[in-house]
Amino acid sequence: MNQLEEFKKLARSYYEFIYRSFPELATYYGVHRYDSKLTNFSGSNISRIIGKLELYKKTFMAFAREFKKWPLADQVDYRYLLSEIESYLLNWEEIKDWQKSPTLYLETPLMGIFLLFIRNHRSAKVVYKNVTSRLSHFHSVLSQGKRNLSRPSRIQVEVGLETLAGAGVFLDGLPTYFKGRLGKRDLENLKASCQRVKRSLKVFEEFLRLKMLPSAKDDFALGKRLFAKKLKVESLLNQDPDKIYRFGLSSFKRIEGELKSLAKKLDRKKTWQELVEEYRNLTPKKENLLGSYRREVKKLVKFLKKKKIVSFPPKERCLTVETPLFERPTIPYAAYMPPGPFEKDQTGIFWVTTIEKSSELTTPRSGVPLRRENSEMLKVNHYEQLKEHNIFAYPITTLHEAYPGHHLQFSLANRHPSFIRKHAQSSLYCEGWALYCEQMMGETGYYKDERIRLFVLKDELWRAARVIIDVSLHCSGMTIDQATELLVKKVKLAPDQAQAEVKRYTVSPTQPLTYLVGKHLILNLRKKAKVKWGRSFSLKRFHDLFLSFGTVPLPLVEGEFFGERARSVDGEGSLMF
Repeated sequence: MNQLEEFKKLARSYYEFIYRSFPELATYYGVHRYDSKLTNFSGSNISRIIGKLELYKKTFMAFAREFKKWPLADQVDYRYLLSEIESYLLNWEEIKDWQKSPTLYLETPLMGIFLLFIRNHRSAKVVYKNVTSRLSHFHSVLSQGKRNLSRPSRIQVEVGLETLAGAGVFLDGLPTYFKGRLGKRDLENLKASCQRVKRSLKVFEEFLRLKMLPSAKDDFALGKRLFAKKLKVESLLNQDPDKIYRFGLSSFKRIEGELKSLAKKLDRKKTWQELVEEYRNLTPKKENLLGSYRREVKKLVKFLKKKKIVSFPPKERCLTVETPLFERPTIPYAAYMPPGPFEKDQTGIFWVTTIEKSSELTTPRSGVPLRRENSEMLKVNHYEQLKEHNIFAYPITTLHEAYPGHHLQFSLANRHPSFIRKHAQSSLYCEGWALYCEQMMGETGYYKDERIRLFVLKDELWRAARVIIDVSLHCSGMTIDQATELLVKKVKLAPDQAQAEVKRYTVSPTQPLTYLVGKHLILNLRKKAKVKWGRSFSLKRFHDLFLSFGTVPLPLVEGEFFGERARSVDGEGSLMF
């Protein structure tokens, strides 16, 4: 066995270890051998996981000299795999979210349960068996969380408490999925299991509220050293955070200028903020909302194929459906759920949260229901929710989430021949691509109405603010109030939405900046391809090649893109700032 074959065999051993250690992640990938289990967060098991990761890293590092002789695609696989292991070690050994994040002990099991049935590929009986098994392990996860949590920040505790509110709504709605698909006895057993978990959640809530919150401090910031290291190992961006901040700031000023110029073109007497507020009132009828999105999906597919902008894989499918009731607390407008890379059924799901006529409406941030008795608040909330689906915004949402955005990109990535590459989930790549699509579809003439472009620029300004805030919160002492003020005053987000956004940024360092930075790197790559290819350049050629590499960090793409062993294989490319 040569070294390349040995590497590939070892990679399969490594991923089997990952599946066993993180069963919810295995389910996400479409590997169902561990569907009845949840992650074991006991201190001894965490130590075992860290030790095993260190051993795998050492073993893979033995190929460090040899891998440069391998085919380029295998070099990228090798560098990606090392980066993944280094990311796990950074998060478990240095950042230690397992000691600081109450949400870890809530979202991990909840997502593990959710994934079992939402893709709907297995019989109700099998799904029921695995769901009830995971529900039975939920109490242990919460108990392990109580033992492990020792230094959460105030904001992390608050986010955990808000997640708990949404968890209750999720569990209450869970049995509705099985209604008509299970016998009465099994359905009652499921309801009882959900109620037991809710009681455990109540104990966990008291623990957070009474023990963690009073002593929690405002020290959520990751710090410049760890922030830079996280960028380097997860996104392979070997960039000083200050440089990324300056990019965000200059981008913000540029986009502000474009918004002001466009506003003058649309109406010389109004600011861009006033125009956005005016145009938000132009909405589809709420009863036609889902149909509007479905028609937009068909329109996008037809346009992309007619204009030969990108190729479609065989048998890809995207279903546009209403967001399940139990998911609406966390998905107020729309979202996309990709198929697992190892699932036989490669159908993607594009959720649209329609406007409810029910007796309660859950708020996007906390999942707390607004009852019918507060009818004025309910009416305003419904109206505000509908305005986010206005006729200039929902085409952007559709192309971002479905075609040619997330759905098309993941559909192609899941078909990559490399076993290793199927596991890649770089936010820099996938979010950068989806944001790039918002601009590119205007360039190709899909939307010609300047009012749509106004909303595209407004959302890009928001992404530029994310870069500024992400770096500033974790590296230079920006407070939560200062970040919220920036989003409210400059980006014109509603105060509640701005507060929810900033809370997310505090608990997910380096992720918020990936949208605009990723788009920037893709545009740089396109510019370089135009120069190299000359007259043979076409958008279709560029897009098809770009989408053929899987969802790896963008600095790895450059060398493979041009068929050369580039500096990017070592995490250094020429696409930076």
